[in-house]
Amino acid sequence: MKIVLYDGECGVCNRFVQFLLRADVNQKLQYAPLQGSTARDLLKVVPDLTTMILVDEGIAFDKSTGAIRILATLGPLWKPTKVFLCIPRFLRDGIYDLIARNRHRLGGNSPCPLPSPDQKKRFLP
Repeated sequence: MKIVLYDGECGVCNRFVQFLLRADVNQKLQYAPLQGSTARDLLKVVPDLTTMILVDEGIAFDKSTGAIRILATLGPLWKPTKVFLCIPRFLRDGIYDLIARNRHRLGGNSPCPLPSPDQKKRFLP
């Protein structure tokens, strides 16, 4: 199983997780907040709260690489997003960092919907 680590206090991150829950019809992803014990156990260090991380078979992918790999996991329609990995990382991460710096302003303070019972089992502490 692949684990998406996200900032549990970020509206943009929470909206992205809600999108992933709907789009991941094969349920290949699990989710855990960066502030939780799962993230600490997997990363062994205090995580950078400005990035979303994909942990896949023990390897952590952050920033744009993680986001692209997360999308490519969603199925055949999303696999072509991997083409963006051909763009130099410093360019991709520059765009990612711009969004990350403004994520609290962009995300607002809207409350996150509670997951359904089926979705709840995909969340880790």
